[in-house]
Amino acid sequence: MRKESDDFSKKLEGKTAESETKEVFDDLENELEERIPKETKIEDLKAKGNPRKNVTISNIDDIGKQAAKVEFQLVDELGFSIGKIERESVTYGGVQRRLNYKIKLKKIFSKDSQAFTTLMNKGATQTYDLPMLPFEDIMYADFNITTRVTSEYSGLGELMLDDAYKFYSTSKDIESVDGLFGVWLENADLYSGYGGKSVNLIKFWEAVDAGKSYEEAAFETFTGQWSRKNGFTKIIIKYVEENITLQKL
Repeated sequence: MRKESDDFSKKLEGKTAESETKEVFDDLENELEERIPKETKIEDLKAKGNPRKNVTISNIDDIGKQAAKVEFQLVDELGFSIGKIERESVTYGGVQRRLNYKIKLKKIFSKDSQAFTTLMNKGATQTYDLPMLPFEDIMYADFNITTRVTSEYSGLGELMLDDAYKFYSTSKDIESVDGLFGVWLENADLYSGYGGKSVNLIKFWEAVDAGKSYEEAAFETFTGQWSRKNGFTKIIIKYVEENITLQKL
């Protein structure tokens, strides 16, 4: 359980026994109820213990907003402000084809997590020899979120993908988003906090080891699940090795 305010912290101080902690929750129930979204039940929060908190955005209407710079205000399951995501667009050839993100959390004093998405055309993916038509655009995302952040919060990657997809899809200069480009690899420098491998690569091989085909395993990953949820249900796997996979979803 996270301490959400100074008063809350004082009331919990020294109370480590389960019965005493329950008593504190009961005393604070009315105080918290006004600050918790109506759909959230305090009983559920008590039972959860200390899971990762799912993050949402209070200014949800700004998702996909066509603007050079946007700040998304992050809130946790209790509705408390936990920080923000800053998004800035980058223009190539007169078209905003890249979005840079900075994750800034109030209670985590590690270096800001960096992330970006970019929209790639056939020319940009030529090195990888992906089967693309000349007019197609596919989205690539690189979310370098530290384990210090992911151990506390979930949902950040999905929020940024949702924002980028809507941004590109509603741009007057982009006809459509035709899929996602995935390069899941082993790299000790990039993924030092995750055992030297991308989370997608880890999940991919876990699914394969469990008996899934390569195609099925790809949809077991974070990127694959997001892709399927947004209507990208076909996959072309170009390359598979133990330390790298390359695919178009």
